[in-house]
Amino acid sequence: MGCWEFVRYGDYIDVAYVSNSLQPVVSSATITIGGEAHRFRIAADGPGPYHAGQLAFPSQSVVTWKFTLFAGIERGAHDDREIYELPFATSEAVRVSQAYDGPRTHRGEHRYAIDFSLPVGTPVQAARAGTVALVVDLPCPDEAGTGCRNVRVDVRHADGSYASYQHLKPGSIAVAEGDGVAVGATLALSGNSGRSRGPHLHFQVYTPTPDGEFIVASLPTAFRTASGVLQLEADRAYTRPISAASSGAE
Repeated sequence: MGCWEFVRYGDYIDVAYVSNSLQPVVSSATITIGGEAHRFRIAADGPGPYHAGQLAFPSQSVVTWKFTLFAGIERGAHDDREIYELPFATSEAVRVSQAYDGPRTHRGEHRYAIDFSLPVGTPVQAARAGTVALVVDLPCPDEAGTGCRNVRVDVRHADGSYASYQHLKPGSIAVAEGDGVAVGATLALSGNSGRSRGPHLHFQVYTPTPDGEFIVASLPTAFRTASGVLQLEADRAYTRPISAASSGAE
């Protein structure tokens, strides 16, 4: 994890990203000054400050900003033949509240994300084997994480793609950066952290795009369900196959 720093020196702002992760990460920040948007991106290959640039700052200007963060800095090559397991440990049918091109937030870097409506505290499991590449977890006065920073785990796969598991419950993460995880390994518990309208799990597969319009490209994924291998749709509920639901893989 890390943070963007904006330091004002008279009539300009100095922009930098400070990474605290031992793993490579890529982050972008959009700073709007007086109605004009400026976008910065940093590929950090380890801990430390990374200078992004400077911006003119007229007096009494209104400043807003937002940022995104993902693991990895090198473009991967996703194996489109890969079948993903549903990333939760419950035998109940789980509704997809938002799918591809979702009207609320699934645009740009999140275009092919899937939102699963899960009660707070549901075990979140690895949909595919890999290595933990990014962990973001900060204390929050609310048990579910409501109103606090997005708690998440990103896992790197063998083909160089990544899966991101977001809006997790603070303090529930069961893995650390660098850990190997098997399919079905428990990563954390579901929550309501970050920019969330209600308890759910945001899941997406992506590859970094060092020279693209966005810092990552999200990818469509097929899941193994009780009804067969499917690409999931919004407002439909899906159940894990009986063998997966009863295995309790850790």
